[in-house]
Amino acid sequence: MQPEDYVHIVETLSKKKSGFTRDEIVKGTKLSNGGGLTRKLLALEQCGFIRKYKTIGEVLYLYQLSDCFTLFYFQFLKNGTYSDHETWMHLLTTNTCTTWCGLAFERLCFAHLQL
Repeated sequence: MQPEDYVHIVETLSKKKSGFTRDEIVKGTKLSNGGGLTRKLLALEQCGFIRKYKTIGEVLYLYQLSDCFTLFYFQFLKNGTYSDHETWMHLLTTNTCTTWCGLAFERLCFAHLQL
């Protein structure tokens, strides 16, 4: 098991809200496009970190980061931009925070759909 591969996949998926195709994940992570990648994507999906879906009319699956805390981490914590004790009071009225809340709610709804 190579945990770095899982981290690379999650970091790559955090860069695009709608998700990536498998080929885009391979390109973004530099991982090989084989059975190992399939197992890693399946494990992340089964653990609830990502979801696999098709949009209407599309042939290929998209993989999207779906874990709300992980989304929060990449949006607000990873770069250390928001760290002072008044940060959240300032953030509450920003478009960034409003967008994040909406996307997190959308992903929470998708997580509870019976497909």
